[in-house]
Amino acid sequence: MVRILVFIITLLPAVLLAQIENGDFSVGSLGCSNVSGWTFSNGSAAPEITFAFTGSNTWLDLTPCGAFGNGSWIEQEVATQPGQCYQLNFELGSVCGWDGSDAGVYITIDGMQLGERIFNDSMLCNPGVINFMPFTSPIFQANSNTTTIRFRGEGRCTALSVSIGGGCSSIGQLANPGVIGIDNISIEQISSAANWSSPIPEILEICPGQTTTLNASIGSSSATYTWNNGSIGSEITIDSPGFYEVVIEDGCLAASFSTEVILIPSPELELGNSIAGCYPNGVSIGQDYTNIVWQDGNFPTPRTIQANGLYIGFIENQCGSATDSISVELDVMPITDEIIESTVCDGLTGQINIDLESPFSWIWPNGESDETYTFTSSQYFVMPVSSPCGTVNFTIDLSVISCDVGVYIPNSFTPNGDGNNDIWQPIPNKVQITHCLIYNRWGEKIFESDQPHPVWVGDFKAGEYYCPDQMYNYQVSYIDPDGQAEIAIGHITLVR
Repeated sequence: MVRILVFIITLLPAVLLAQIENGDFSVGSLGCSNVSGWTFSNGSAAPEITFAFTGSNTWLDLTPCGAFGNGSWIEQEVATQPGQCYQLNFELGSVCGWDGSDAGVYITIDGMQLGERIFNDSMLCNPGVINFMPFTSPIFQANSNTTTIRFRGEGRCTALSVSIGGGCSSIGQLANPGVIGIDNISIEQISSAANWSSPIPEILEICPGQTTTLNASIGSSSATYTWNNGSIGSEITIDSPGFYEVVIEDGCLAASFSTEVILIPSPELELGNSIAGCYPNGVSIGQDYTNIVWQDGNFPTPRTIQANGLYIGFIENQCGSATDSISVELDVMPITDEIIESTVCDGLTGQINIDLESPFSWIWPNGESDETYTFTSSQYFVMPVSSPCGTVNFTIDLSVISCDVGVYIPNSFTPNGDGNNDIWQPIPNKVQITHCLIYNRWGEKIFESDQPHPVWVGDFKAGEYYCPDQMYNYQVSYIDPDGQAEIAIGHITLVR
């Protein structure tokens, strides 16, 4: 998305083209006399040039000459450029402890009043010292090659008790002031570019279907507004993204401002229906988002999942919200390779099992893929066991040995469910087992069987309990080829 920056036209440096003659009143005689460059009110209303209260610095008192009151004025015709904008700078001053009125002036331009009365009502100074403060007039536009500028003095009450010129019955009433000081009058030409602050935002975000407004009003009744979409007026209605620019003109001042309107889409969340992966690596969900809130807790996005289940996400912004779910299915990966060993007497058939469920797969040397593999001869081979999550190797070591007449009885086994040496089983050779008994060190019977091929998995009371690691005693009864009854007695070590 392309962003277009807002610009604000700032006040350009002032250029002193027009000139005020003798604005500091340094040329002329003290007292009620003509001041070079200025025309002033006549008779008793004439102002007075003086340096009282300021040492040798001369200034003008706009009260009547030799008296107190309002209405004295001075004016000057200044060369100007038609259509150009100007501003007056000057200082106003009152005397502390002299009276209770402010020092104020009305300014007229070619006989028309410029703004409201401008005044200095500060009395915070040392007694007997005139307190000048700087002021600036409103901006005005010249209509011809010369412009007549007039300053007329008018003081108003700032205190209810005054010692000169009569009392004040209320604050702000017209007073009879003793001093309305004015000094250092100058004029400056102002560029046509205004220094208004931007009345509209740089960026405006809207939602789909939303209608809003842009208001560029600068608070001036004389200002005009022209928008780049052809609209006229300070306010326009916005319902689509884009770049909106307004040109504001107020007299001789003008500036342009702009707003980029950005459409924020309503949120959409698409996690997918399901995803498969491998355990323990897991899978990542929500990769295309950064702000998903999950139903089952506060997790970062994207999120790594290491357990099967249904995961529900939620997102929102200023334009709405959305929710979606995804099913995660992970397959288990074998952790390590395994070794399977088995021994059987010559003439008998041995058997081994791989207790793994789909999606694991393997192929025995005989081409079969069953869980059980039988053998009658010694074999050694490595068999890959595969799943979608990888492949491990099972090392198979099968031995067929020559056994004496009697019973081959293992002296230890490890019933831990790893598929290797998990059972204890006497192996008869040319004899028939008739009874098998196992008991613990205290003589308590743990296992008993009348089967010809008894198998003990290390349990007690038909699987209700699992026996602890220790040594157990066995007694195996069998019939030899001559029909004689025999008993084999020994020890078994159980280690899980």
